[in-house]
Amino acid sequence: MKRWRVVGVGLIAILLVAGCGKKDKNPAGPDTGEEENYIPYQVGNKWVYQVSPVSDQPYTVTETVIGKLKVGSEEWVIVKDESSKNPEDFTLTYFELESNRVLMHRIEDFNPDTGDTVRFDFATPAYWLPIPMTRGATWTVFQYNGPLSDIPIISSGISMDSTYKNYEADFVLNGKVITEESVEAAGKTFQAYKVDFDYQATIRIPNPPAQIPLQGKMGTFWITPGVGIVKIQLYDLSMNVREVRILLSYTVQ
Repeated sequence: MKRWRVVGVGLIAILLVAGCGKKDKNPAGPDTGEEENYIPYQVGNKWVYQVSPVSDQPYTVTETVIGKLKVGSEEWVIVKDESSKNPEDFTLTYFELESNRVLMHRIEDFNPDTGDTVRFDFATPAYWLPIPMTRGATWTVFQYNGPLSDIPIISSGISMDSTYKNYEADFVLNGKVITEESVEAAGKTFQAYKVDFDYQATIRIPNPPAQIPLQGKMGTFWITPGVGIVKIQLYDLSMNVREVRILLSYTVQ
């Protein structure tokens, strides 16, 4: 059974981006487009979020930069996602910073109940964020064609069991910088870029043969350069908010 928890983490995947570069001139808000350090993913940096699901009790999630991995000429940053709800369960996400964008290469989800690790390698790295971000910017995060059970971005709690074994899917995830807004988090007021992630999908059912078109919003992220993600809203298939994450505290170098 496969259990992709986010795209956030992977979108959860929740969901997060990597970056390391020069210091931001305005760490509490968007700057002039010169900054590179959108989310400072130096090793040891940490973010703690209060997670408030609509249908469950609140808990906390901690994102920690635990190391780097050299893959050929590329250097990937490794981010570990842990929650107070399932302390022994964690996800590792592998990012790479290029001069004008943040890429996601790999997601690994560990299940302590079975001891299994589900690993997904993007055939073409997912284009998570542009650098710099500007209002109105749009991009395709990734496209997928294949078994429904192997899509790496699935809403929290959905399990892909034998019911979906022969289902196929065409899936496209797009990002757009909507505007800049004030967000209250971690005892501060941040000026943040508001970024929407929307999807279009077609699910192909084998018996009886049918196609189900889907489209909607996966999540909205508020991102402050030099700090990182300060707020996330995730949506269900009916476009209702199913979960809100607010930054409680952070440690960045």
